[in-house]
This record gives sequence, structure tokens and C-alpha cells, in this order.
Amino acid sequence: MSISGKRAISKGKAGFSLVEMLVAMLIVSVVMAASLPLITLRKTSLGTHKQTDACIVNEAGNTLSDACQKAIADCKYNRGNSCATVVLLTLNATHANTAKSVLKEACIAGSEKACDYFIEQCAGDNTKCAIGGTDNDLRYFLAINANDPGEGKAYIYSKVKKWFIDHIPNIEAEVIAACTAYPNGIACKILSQKIYNFNRFERDEFYEQDSIAGTTFNDGIVTLTGLSVEVDYGPAYCWGHGINGSLGDNNTTDHSVGLPAVVEGNKKYSTISVGQEYTCGIEQGTNDAYCWGEGEFGKLGDNNTAVHNVGLPQLVQGGRKFTSISAASFGVSNFTCAIEQGTNDAYCWGQGEYGALGDNNTAVHNVGLPQIVQGSKKFSSISVGENYTCGIEQGTNDAYCWGEGEFGKLGDNNTAAHNVGLPTIVQGSRKFTSIVLGGEHACALEQTTNDAYCWGQGWGGRLGDNNTDSHNVGLPVIVAGNREFSSIASGGWHTCGVEKETNDVYCWGYGADGKLGDNNTDTHYVGLPGIVQGNIKFSTLYPGNNHTCAVEVTSNYSYCWGIGWNGRLGDNILGGHNVGLPGIVQGSQEFTFVSGGLSHTCGIVTYDPGAATSYLTTTDTNHLSGATKVLSVVITQTSDANSPVKWLVSFDGRTTWKKMTGVCTLEAATLDFSTSNTATEIQNWVKGCDLAAGTFDLAMDLQSTDGVTFPTVDKVLINYY
Repeated sequence: MSISGKRAISKGKAGFSLVEMLVAMLIVSVVMAASLPLITLRKTSLGTHKQTDACIVNEAGNTLSDACQKAIADCKYNRGNSCATVVLLTLNATHANTAKSVLKEACIAGSEKACDYFIEQCAGDNTKCAIGGTDNDLRYFLAINANDPGEGKAYIYSKVKKWFIDHIPNIEAEVIAACTAYPNGIACKILSQKIYNFNRFERDEFYEQDSIAGTTFNDGIVTLTGLSVEVDYGPAYCWGHGINGSLGDNNTTDHSVGLPAVVEGNKKYSTISVGQEYTCGIEQGTNDAYCWGEGEFGKLGDNNTAVHNVGLPQLVQGGRKFTSISAASFGVSNFTCAIEQGTNDAYCWGQGEYGALGDNNTAVHNVGLPQIVQGSKKFSSISVGENYTCGIEQGTNDAYCWGEGEFGKLGDNNTAAHNVGLPTIVQGSRKFTSIVLGGEHACALEQTTNDAYCWGQGWGGRLGDNNTDSHNVGLPVIVAGNREFSSIASGGWHTCGVEKETNDVYCWGYGADGKLGDNNTDTHYVGLPGIVQGNIKFSTLYPGNNHTCAVEVTSNYSYCWGIGWNGRLGDNILGGHNVGLPGIVQGSQEFTFVSGGLSHTCGIVTYDPGAATSYLTTTDTNHLSGATKVLSVVITQTSDANSPVKWLVSFDGRTTWKKMTGVCTLEAATLDFSTSNTATEIQNWVKGCDLAAGTFDLAMDLQSTDGVTFPTVDKVLINYY
């Protein structure tokens, strides 16, 4: 029986007699055995209420019943999580059409749960979600969710890649409509950039037997029935204080770098974590862990606990594959933890004092190789702080912590000095989807509400409980301000989160040096979430010890603010300076996410390591030397200097010109950039498609064959090998 079915029955006991319950249990068993696959819906809680129970149990899926109609109404407006009911009805062939129609209406009305659930049900079979007799499921939901910043985005990303490639000729009108309505939305991003970028807040877990087998987005690999999609991450770049080799630039001397510099070694990474004078990352494809920088205590996992420095990425020994990794960047911590691929066991290595390694040893000891965290727990996420570690248990969404417990940072309702060598549950009975650790405090996002909760040392306001005095909290306390967050991250003395609906970043805590982004570099304390100024929307963020960095949601450019010494803000300034507002990281790289440490920053770029980007203006005719293969060509026009609109897009090695009566395709690989005039080559390419009569000029107004005039082109973007 499905988990959903069990929940419906257990809650139904309160509303029915024993005889009715026996009959209801028989009905549910027969109905589910006959019509429903074994399904565990994803992280969102499916807490039901009486109307939902009555709809499932008494009416056996009769969507015309009053109980079902009330549950459906609740689903439309995100009340009571009643979309669980509608999803079950969707799986029942007898009532699927009615239920799917309801979900369609709920999706249009703005119910995020309805859209997410319906998208899940469309995964395995296009015909399952046909609306009005036509096979338009993904096309429809792409348009509906084109500008959706929520969790459904990750699922759309994973599913539409192959579908778009197969169906572009048939859905041009729908794609145009979605791009016109939401030029910065998912549709345009997929078509124009050939980037499938799972930012941290978009990674989610889906489990559906026979349709989605153990799917996880953590490692950039999405496996669906008959389809494997690999997210193409790029190389890592680092900047800031490069002492001991922490930048991966093969330089272990004391030096500073003010601009992003590629981590040497010719590797692509799916995730990266910056520690205190060292860095670790997971290689895309192999899931091998690599670390570089200061290696004392064994924190590089190279089986060497002596004092030594490593200037290039070095394989973490032990032969294990990992999906996520966390390096210690606060205080005097010197250890690393990661989650093993396949088993979801946690492994830690480095300095094991206080029990931070979870090996049931609180004495001073060093470990040079990954060793399993004891306690037989499986983890979906893990984070390390100053001498302590926390993780989210897979399946239960309970939070567990271990290590140094002073100030209450283990969430065990004990603020006195004490050490714990094994995972101990965070008290308070709350379920969390993610957890992040600061120096002496921890924060997590609650599963059903997206509320942020924090605990530990509250000095400076870092817990968001409107108290900036010195105080310790041993249990999770809600971050005040009534905001829902899609992601959250903790620095040494401050905390920041991305608001779910707006993509605004809010920060709170000790605000000296500008790290709160409130345009104030003086010493000050903020006990409630305050918006980061500058009117920039962000998808992911990661505070360092005294600075904060984040990735802008549409451009994928990185912005940093706070202490700028040694170039850690990426603003090409190495001297001492503080920045109170988000400043763009120079170098024009686009990032999937960034990670800040004590005095340096690293990020993973969004394009292939062999790819480069070149902009051609109407007057720039410089050729692209060494180009061998074109990935895509995008011609844009700008009506607002801050909001470029993509009008002409090439996709997957071909060019698809929008707003045309027909589709002009021409292999992009035929472009010859060996000439000295790339602009002429582009012109000839366009003329070859008969898109404009006479001589094509990048500065002229383009006019299609159906008389639609394009705005003035001002830039050509070429992604190439």
C-alpha cells in the first residue's frame, strides 16, 4: 500500500465507526491495488484533513462528491495540502480526466503544489497528462511555469531537455508565447543558453517507483525512465587569499588574486565547498572528491595528517564516490564531511576533536581518510561548522547534529559545554529539508512551511529572533518576519536567506564591514531579516566568514559584499576595503553557485570548460581565434539597458529563428571563424536563411517573411569551443 493510502486510513479513524473503517480499508486496498502504482510523493508533506479522507476513503475517488469538491477547492488555493487527494485521483484511471482538469485549473490559479504534483504525474508518459485530447503536457506546464522560481523548476529542467530537442519543430508557437510573456523565464533560458543549471535551491528529491527510480538532483545527474540527463557543469574558479594553495592555482605561497582564476587540473565540478585555507569539490561524472590547500590534520583526505600544503586538486583517497561535500571554514575547525553516492552514508575526515567526525571519539585525534559517521543514519544533506556537524536524515527529514555542543548549537536543548560523538536528533519534532552551519549557530528550512529556524549562539542577532544581545538557544526557534525561504546559508556571525517567492535576499546578525548588504559598513546588529539592497534577485547564496556572495537569478553573474581584503569579493581590489552593497564579480563568468570561506571564494561556472564566450557589437569585427565548434549563437536587442531581450536564438547546434512563418535551420558548425571578419560571417549565415533581403547589417532592423519587424540588434553572443 502506498504511504499516502496509509495516511488517509490512519487519519480517517477519528471520523468513522469500526465497521465503516473496515469497509473503507477494504475499498482503499482494492482501489489502490488495482489502479495505483506504489508511490511516495516528494518532500512536501501530504498532511490531509477530513474532507480529503472522505474523498479518498468513503467516495473511493468519486470526484463529483461534495467531499472531493471541497478537497479540490483547497488544492486550488494551497490549503490543507489537499493536492495529495487530487494526485491520487489522477492516478485512478476512472477519474483521471476530471482530476487532471482540476489540477490544470489549480495550476492556472497559481497553486504551486498543484503544478508540482501534476508535473510529477506527467513524468513517465506524455499521454497520462493529455488535456483536451492533445499531447501538450510539458509544453503547457513550461508556459505556465515559465517564470516560476519555485521547486517545480528543477523538475521541468530535468524533463524538458530531451523533449524539446525532439519536439522543437512542433512547439515553436508555444515556446515563442512563453518567451514573449517571460523573457527571463525557463523557456528562454533552456532555448537560448543550452545550460541546464540546477542551483542549490532547485535541487530536490523525487521518488516514484516504476516512473522515477531514486531520482536525486544533488549530483547533477537525473535518471528517469528511459532517459538520462547530465547537467553540464563547468570548471571551478577561485579568488581571494591564495595562501597554502587554497585557490588551486598551483601556488602555495602567500599571494592574493582579485579576479576569478580557473582551478588548474582540467576538471569539471558539480559542487564545491570553501574551507579555511583549503577547498574541496566533487568532480562531475566520476563523483570523486578532490581537495587542495592547507592539508594539516588530514582535512584533504590524502592520508596525511602532518603539516603540508597542496596547490592542485588532489583525489580524496579511499575509493568512495560522493554527491555533496562540506569543508570547515569557521574558527579553528579543520575537518571535512561528505555524503556517499548510493548509500547516503556520511563520511568525515580531518581534526576529530569534540566528536565532530561522528566516530564516537571526542578526544583530540586526526583522521587522514574518510571514515563513516557512526549511528547507521542515511543523510540527504550535511554541513560542518566550528567543531560540529549536522545533517538531514533521508526519509524522515529529521535533523541530527554531533560534536561540540556549547551554546546549544547541537539543538539538543543543552547550552552548557558538552561534546557528543554520535549523531543526536535535533529536538523540537520539526522536519527540515536543508541545514547550514555557521560558526556557533545552525539554521534549517522547515519542510512544509519553508520557514527558517535557527539555534545556538544568538549574539548579534544571527538567529533572527529579534534579539541582538548575547544569548544561547538550545532548540530551533523560528526566524521572525513571516518570510518563506527557498535557501538559507550561515556565515561566521550572520545568516542570509533567499525569499522563495521574490528571490530577494535577506540577511541578519552582526553587520560590521557591510556583510549584511544593507549599505552599512559600520559596526551594527540586526535581529530580524533585512533585505539586501540593490534591487537584485538571487538564486543561491553562500556567506563566508565575513563576506557574502550570491548568484543573480537571470544572468548567473555572481555578486559579493562585505570584507574585501585580499580580493575575496572578486572586484580586483586586493587592499583592505569594505563593501556594503552587492558588487559584481568581475570577469564575466556565469556561475551555478559560489562558496565563501574565511578569506577566499570559489564558484562553478555554467558552461563547458572548453567553451568560451565572445560578444560582437555592431562595430566589433574581431574574429574568434581558435574556435572549432559553435555551441550556440544568440542575437539580442536591448530596449532597456538593464534588461536585454533575446529575440533570435540558436539551439543545440542549430538556429531556430522565432517569430517566423517557417523555421530556418542551418548547422552552426558550418560557421567559419577563421576569417578576420566574424560579423560578415554572421551576416552571410543569416542571408543563407533568407531572413532578410539584400545586405544584412547587424545594426539594421530585421524583418521576417511575414512582415514582423524585429527591434534593432545590438549584440551577438557566440558560445563556442
